[in-house]
Amino acid sequence: MLSTPNSSQSGTRAPTLDARAGNITTLNGLDNKKVLVVGSARGGKTCLVNRLVADEYATDASGVTTYQQTLGAELSVKFFIESENRLSLSIWCLGGHPRYHSTNSQFFTDDTAVVLVTVDLLNSKSLDEAKLLFQKAKNACPTALIYLVGTKSDVVDKVVFPIGELARAAQEAGAVAYKTTSSKAGTGIRDLFDELCAKLRDM
Repeated sequence: MLSTPNSSQSGTRAPTLDARAGNITTLNGLDNKKVLVVGSARGGKTCLVNRLVADEYATDASGVTTYQQTLGAELSVKFFIESENRLSLSIWCLGGHPRYHSTNSQFFTDDTAVVLVTVDLLNSKSLDEAKLLFQKAKNACPTALIYLVGTKSDVVDKVVFPIGELARAAQEAGAVAYKTTSSKAGTGIRDLFDELCAKLRDM
């Protein structure tokens, strides 16, 4: 269910598998843009979207992060209605498990405005998958803004990538930028979306 925004930013989240459901040009009187969030399984995609949409981070009673598997795809809507960056974003979080790879191809369409390709900073293998997803996005979504986004940056002592490696990878791949985020700490996510909203308004 979509709700009418009643603050500077608001959003809703609901599971769905209809790839075309979010492909509408206006929503609640705002320009609507399609965003994909993709990456390896257990890479922090759902946590990133939850932090943006609801400012929430799921933990159990002992404070340990709760894993939330995306079953195929989930659609969230986020409204940005402050200053000049007045937009709604239909954000598709795509499951990273291999069994979803073929079905998730339907979401890579030429009307996609932004693709966030995530890299789990604690998993060295996630960069290989990110590179494949990046190329897929470039081929299928030729006009989209594509970002490389590092997740779980708060776990500093377990980051497996040397400083500068992912920024170089993003540059070599032709990404708009490389950004680091932590859903647990709530850092980097708002800045990322503020930047991409500003770029979308200029397009």
